[in-house]
Amino acid sequence: QIWVSVVAYSFIGITYLAIRLTNIPESVFLCTVIYSIIGIAVRIRLMQVQIGLKPLNYVKKVIVPIAVVTSFSLLLPTISHMFIPGDILRFFTTCFVCVISLCASVMLFGVTQSERSMIVSKVSSIIKRRRQ
Repeated sequence: QIWVSVVAYSFIGITYLAIRLTNIPESVFLCTVIYSIIGIAVRIRLMQVQIGLKPLNYVKKVIVPIAVVTSFSLLLPTISHMFIPGDILRFFTTCFVCVISLCASVMLFGVTQSERSMIVSKVSSIIKRRRQ
């Protein structure tokens, strides 16, 4: 955990330098992405040493589903944002489409069958309680 903290705290100085040298606000986002990837790599390496976790298994079971869900959940909000005119209407429509798209992507690509069954049973029990 100390190594992850060292990487995380060094982020502050590097981000400051990046924004100071480039004057581009997006450089903070780029630094965040790079440092997140470095942090994940450090965690994977530590888990490999400490508990014998195989990095390829972690990538297959965690990183790939996250990438698939992210990719699919961005499609509909991007389309709605591009084709709906106006500011307020576009904002609320895109937010609504984003929530629906994310929920659908998670249910279709991001959870296992047993997790999906658990989510469906919990949601249906909440709906049944609300109706009573």
